[in-house]
Amino acid sequence: HYYWPLSKDNNQLSFYKENYTDNLKNISIPFVPDIIHIIDLVNFETSILKELKKFNVPIIRHVWNFEDLCYFVQPIYRFPDKSFCKAPLNIDTCSKCVATNIFKNQKKTIYQKLKYLFIDYEKKNYILAKSEISNRNKLFKFQFNSIINHLIFPSESFAKYFLSHEKLNTPISIINHGIKLPKKEINKKSVDDRSIKILYTGGIRKEKGWDIIQSVFKRLFDEGVKNIKLRIYGDRQQAAKSILKKYESVEFFENYNPDQLSSVFSWADLAIAPTYFETFCRVVREYITYEVVPITTPAFGITEIIKDKYNGILLNKPYEQDLYKTLKNLISDPQNIK
Repeated sequence: HYYWPLSKDNNQLSFYKENYTDNLKNISIPFVPDIIHIIDLVNFETSILKELKKFNVPIIRHVWNFEDLCYFVQPIYRFPDKSFCKAPLNIDTCSKCVATNIFKNQKKTIYQKLKYLFIDYEKKNYILAKSEISNRNKLFKFQFNSIINHLIFPSESFAKYFLSHEKLNTPISIINHGIKLPKKEINKKSVDDRSIKILYTGGIRKEKGWDIIQSVFKRLFDEGVKNIKLRIYGDRQQAAKSILKKYESVEFFENYNPDQLSSVFSWADLAIAPTYFETFCRVVREYITYEVVPITTPAFGITEIIKDKYNGILLNKPYEQDLYKTLKNLISDPQNIK
């Protein structure tokens, strides 16, 4: 009904440039809402919030990720070990992070690289980013304290992390989404001397730990490990070009549909989710429900359901090294999976 324009780019600019309102006159919808529930604001000009406020009804906002406080939806870029940012956020530190990582993520010609080096574009990007983040933080506080009436977070640990950056007056609720967990302990499968079947469903996404998967399994296969099979789901065309493509024990699949969960998961003994940043890890809950032993990091929402060595295995930092040691132990004695 609104046909509100999309933001041209999903970064700081989309959170404080509100120049579309004047172009939209006589906006109306054919009913008066009793409540307004915002599931996602990504790619919307946030000027829509001011228009929604005119209805004078409660506005509820889901907070799935971190784009309100960070240039990146999931802040995994700051530290060498790829750990997410530490609260509270600092505008100077954030600006340096944004300036550095924008440059890293851009494809540049040799001429552009030299130009960037001599003109010091990183410094210019830092100055620009600092100005944008400052404006963005002001808008964020205004929206959450003056427009939004209630916030919903997917996990308690993520809510604590998010709210530790900014003090808000807005009431909150923790509402999980996804599937319900079984009340009983996971019924671990009996594994004999056959190949251990391992599942990874994160595709090539950086925040899902794709670099960890590639590095660890390459190391295992190069060492001559034979009794494991790995299935990788997601981004099949790109994943199949990875360093793992030469190993016969690795299979690549496209994303699966929800109605395929049973058939996909019933194949596996173990499932790995080496995520760097997760506000609510639905797939780990699915692993548990379908009686697949999860090996995962203590990301937000995971430690609320996983008890280490009871219904899953929690990795310690550095995740890559610990995953390698964990798999070596399980491979040497498959009965440990019990």
